[in-house]
Amino acid sequence: MRDWFAPGELTYATREEVEWGLAHIEQLSDGSWPKQESGYSIEPDVQSRRSKMGGFEVPIHASAELQRRVDSVGPDALMAELNRGYRYSFERLGKIHNLEEEVVTYRCHCAVRFMIGRNFRASRYRRDHVAAYAEKAND
Repeated sequence: MRDWFAPGELTYATREEVEWGLAHIEQLSDGSWPKQESGYSIEPDVQSRRSKMGGFEVPIHASAELQRRVDSVGPDALMAELNRGYRYSFERLGKIHNLEEEVVTYRCHCAVRFMIGRNFRASRYRRDHVAAYAEKAND
């Protein structure tokens, strides 16, 4: 996973961008953009020269879009958020949700894969394939 994205680069068009957003969702929702190793960051009190928005608005908009995607997909995306953003292991998530580790891994990857894209439509997310996989794994 890439360690940093600039505000203009975050379009949720790749798995890497969605996973990076999930890993930093708490910091983004607090109004600060994660710092790059070189030390670059958007300061909340400094207004961008190209935009009329304050520096704190960009990370909040990014976290709101990601949170919209997470909320629309449902529990599978919540597991992915816990895994990437809060460092819960697949094993721990399996124990919490009473699922096997392989099923949790599969559901998290499906949720992230579905959240990718500029034309995100949450209503199309279906859990039928997840239920079928769970039944197949238990056989």
